[in-house]
Amino acid sequence: MISWFRLHFKAILYFIFAMILFFGIVSWIFLTYFYEDILNKYAVPKLEEAALTATNGYYHLKLGRISYQNHTVWCRQFDLQRVRYDSGAKGVALKRVFIDSLEITGVSLWRILLGKGLAMKSIQMDSPLVFMADLSKEQPTPRDLSADSIRIVSAVLRKLPVISFDIIALRNIQLHLAGSPNPTDVPSFKGIHFRLTNFSFNSETKEAQPVLFSKRADIWIPNVAYPVGDGSHSLVFKNLHGNSEDSVITADHFGFEPNYSEDAFAAHYKYAQARLDFRADGIRFEGMNFVSSFSKGNLVFRKFSVSSWSFDSYKDYRRPEDPHTSMAIMPNDLISSLPVKIDVDSFILRNGRIKIRERDTNASGSLGFEQANLIISPISKDTMSKNYKLPARIWMSASFLGALLAATATYPLHEKNFNLDLHATVGSFAGSKLNSWLVPLNRLEVKTGELKSGKIEMSIRSGTATTSVVAVYDNFEISILSQDKKKARSLMDKIKTFVAETFIIHDGNPGKSGLKTGVTTLSHTPNEEFMQFIWYAIRKSLGQVIGGFQ
Repeated sequence: MISWFRLHFKAILYFIFAMILFFGIVSWIFLTYFYEDILNKYAVPKLEEAALTATNGYYHLKLGRISYQNHTVWCRQFDLQRVRYDSGAKGVALKRVFIDSLEITGVSLWRILLGKGLAMKSIQMDSPLVFMADLSKEQPTPRDLSADSIRIVSAVLRKLPVISFDIIALRNIQLHLAGSPNPTDVPSFKGIHFRLTNFSFNSETKEAQPVLFSKRADIWIPNVAYPVGDGSHSLVFKNLHGNSEDSVITADHFGFEPNYSEDAFAAHYKYAQARLDFRADGIRFEGMNFVSSFSKGNLVFRKFSVSSWSFDSYKDYRRPEDPHTSMAIMPNDLISSLPVKIDVDSFILRNGRIKIRERDTNASGSLGFEQANLIISPISKDTMSKNYKLPARIWMSASFLGALLAATATYPLHEKNFNLDLHATVGSFAGSKLNSWLVPLNRLEVKTGELKSGKIEMSIRSGTATTSVVAVYDNFEISILSQDKKKARSLMDKIKTFVAETFIIHDGNPGKSGLKTGVTTLSHTPNEEFMQFIWYAIRKSLGQVIGGFQ
């Protein structure tokens, strides 16, 4: 045997070399001319079937032609669309994801051909178009089509391999919140980055990872501003980041900020409009339920807090009032009408500032609160939550004209009827501090007087407020000013002042008849905003105590 091997040694070497050369040439020809065709015929259907399987027949994936080089696959088109809707479904869900091209790295040809699974390193997607749908507005899928989808899934489950990615990255997402799923539509939001880590789908075990078949999900929004509505305001985000592993979302800044100066904003509209400016820093969501948020579009988290915030409202009454008043949306109307589930243990806003400003032909006036702290707990419309049907408890403390204001309220936000209970107290301040509002806007000046304490009790049932106000004050004197700030007080202004101080305004409480309490009722009208109605109800009762206004 050894002698035979020695005799034919060179021939054997030549044969082995020839076979290596032959298989090398065949492999080169295969990889050059036939591999991509086989990959498109085998891998593309597998990935499309995997999407249908993983979503239980709700989503259909369509892939364009793919090309391969050095363990990297490029796909010319990726289109994932929802094809199944259930009758009576509610909430917000993904409707479509469309991408012109994507990159898949770490692809093993032989593992795919041998059916050992699609184990890859990453999917990289740039500028994907993401469309959301309101499930309550979608047409339910006919019963026979739903059954076909289920039968397809059942057949696919028996032959699909494991599909896994180390990373799935979506950069610069163009998010469409409403409208038709058309790639040419203007996105509602853009510049969002999203990443899934350790994605794995096993068609046999169906073992689910914490969120979207992945161990971790991350979302980033850099410094961006999104114009909203008619473009007069923008939503502003600065350095928002969240991940499912910590169940935390943080942001350096969030704002609903005007895009025009005060004068330009007023000139932009035919009628007087409120220019709103809300800003918050140090934002933190804790206990965020990423699974419910991503899969069903719900808002479920334990705690929301900000380290500082401000709210400024400016209205220029040099413009006429809109004769076609629109219906105001109460907070309970907003919460009960949202198409998603909400379950929040607490909202905490610290170190805030609230300023209400108005301007008329005379001048501008302002009134507000400093060092405002607000806690709301809980807010829920999730029937499976322990907080369901519990009314929201509200605590607020602030500095009002240098005096401590403390308020508590109970507000069932999940109810359609407007019901609320309010208790508030305010400390001592000089009446002259009200002149920053009264002088320019009401042409009324407080000359002397001090509020020593105040107490407010309010009960609102089905939109009708019963309000009780007790104000302890003394030495209250006013002066009615000329309507034209450039002119001195006229004789008529002096007569009005005398009549008001003598017959209308009560200069002190308790007075000669003892402590006076103002108790009134007031019904909410559809065009009154929430805080506007609360103030009207308080003002009406306060007028019974002080006199002079209702």
